Amino acid sequence: MLGEYIQPAFGHVTVDAVSLEQVRDWLACLADQPGIASPALPVLSMMMRTAEPWRYRAQDTDFRRYTTRYRAKPMDRYLAAE
Repeated sequence: MLGEYIQPAFGHVTVDAVSLEQVRDWLACLADQPGIASPALPVLSMMMRTAEPWRYRAQDTDFRRYTTRYRAKPMDRYLAAE
């Protein structure tokens, strides 16, 4: 997930320069893949929150409270006869 979706989108930007607008644009690009976007968002958020106490990013700048995950559509699941 990190190397396939997060690093290509944010690898060229320093951790303190990642903005809310960039994250929203990234999520919009992944709108057709909600199964990827929803689990990738907490990974990116944790990276940003971890950077705060290490002083790579300003305190309380995590974008997670301003973004929402994609809601999964309910699925019907059936047991096979076997």
